[in-house]
Amino acid sequence: MASRTKTKEQLAQEGNLLKNKMRRLEKAGGSRGISGRGKRKERFQILVETIPDVIYELDAKGVFTFVSRSIENLGYTPKELIGKHFQEIIHPDDLQRVSRQVILKQLKGANTGDVASPKLFDERRTTTRMTKHLETKLLLKNKKANSDDDRFFEIHVSLHSSGKWGTTSVAGRKKFLGSIGIIRDITEHKKIEQEREELIAELKEALAKVKKLKGLLPICASCRKVRDDAGYWQKLETYICEHAEVDFSHGICPECIKKLYPKLAKKKQG
Repeated sequence: MASRTKTKEQLAQEGNLLKNKMRRLEKAGGSRGISGRGKRKERFQILVETIPDVIYELDAKGVFTFVSRSIENLGYTPKELIGKHFQEIIHPDDLQRVSRQVILKQLKGANTGDVASPKLFDERRTTTRMTKHLETKLLLKNKKANSDDDRFFEIHVSLHSSGKWGTTSVAGRKKFLGSIGIIRDITEHKKIEQEREELIAELKEALAKVKKLKGLLPICASCRKVRDDAGYWQKLETYICEHAEVDFSHGICPECIKKLYPKLAKKKQG
């Protein structure tokens, strides 16, 4: 009887040892899982904070829930924007065309299709229908109010945004959670583009002025005045100065010196 009791005690002891071992293995496995997830999260965080583009997340109402540190280039800190609506940083001139809340009211009942559909900062659509290459202007926090140069007030950006969706407990129905996006500063690119357009306009204007001097030019055979397009007669010099990048410097040629000042011409010859 004692031996049987002893055997039961041994079995109970071995069972407890096995249970404790299983607990340790489960705990170790869970720790490795947590550690692995932690490392992945840490790598993702480093990536987000390293790239120069701004990464943001909004809730379903358009309020910031996350902003990467790159937002500091606009004079803000992530902490002061989290909890605020995204319109805080959108230029007032652009808010009407990038805000879902505003645009959907304007397009109510309209069938725009994918091509003509609006691009939005607070996007709901995903994958191929998400917003891509939306160009807009963002406000700088530390703007110079006494400057006439708009570049002190704003920056030009291009952004991609997509909706975030989850599932509810009610029959697995989808629920809109908010938006996630990435913002890239293209201010320098827009500046170069504007300078290029201005240069092209100047060249076209200069070319147009040169073309005006081509063709038949009515000129008086006696006084040498030129008739313009409006029918007025102008001095040749005046007409050319108005229609070309030319200035005149007056002098007198040798033939006219002989005709007008014969004595002076003889002295020069002598």
